[in-house]
Amino acid sequence: MADTAAGPGGSGTTYREPVSDYQVLREKAASQRRDVERALTRFMAKTGETQSLFKDDVSTFPLIAARPFTIPYLTALLPSELEIQQMEETDSSEQDEQTDTENIALHISTVGSPLLPASHILKQLFPH
Repeated sequence: MADTAAGPGGSGTTYREPVSDYQVLREKAASQRRDVERALTRFMAKTGETQSLFKDDVSTFPLIAARPFTIPYLTALLPSELEIQQMEETDSSEQDEQTDTENIALHISTVGSPLLPASHILKQLFPH
C-alpha cells in the first residue's frame, strides 16, 4: 500500500493510499468498536461496583455487578413529577369548584329569595 513518489524537492516521499476496500473498513470499524467496549468495561469496573470471578483473587477478573431492577418497564408506566403536580393541581381545583357549588346550593336554599334568580347569584359568586 505504501508507494514512493517524487515530491516537489525531487526526493521520493512515502504516502499511504486511501482505504477503499469495504472489508478493510468493516474490520477497522469492528476493531474500534471492540476497543471502545473494552475501555468502557474497564471504566465501569474501576468506578462502579464489581463482583469477583474468583473468591481468592478479587482484582484479577472484576465483573461489573448487575443492578437488579424488578420491573424495568415500571418507570414508563408511572407518571412523571410534572404530571403528578398537574394532577394534584387539577384535583384541588375540582375540589374548590365542588365546594363552591355546594356553597351556592346552600346559599340558595337558606336565602330562598324568590326575587333573585339562581343565574344572578351564580354571577355574583363567579364573576367572569
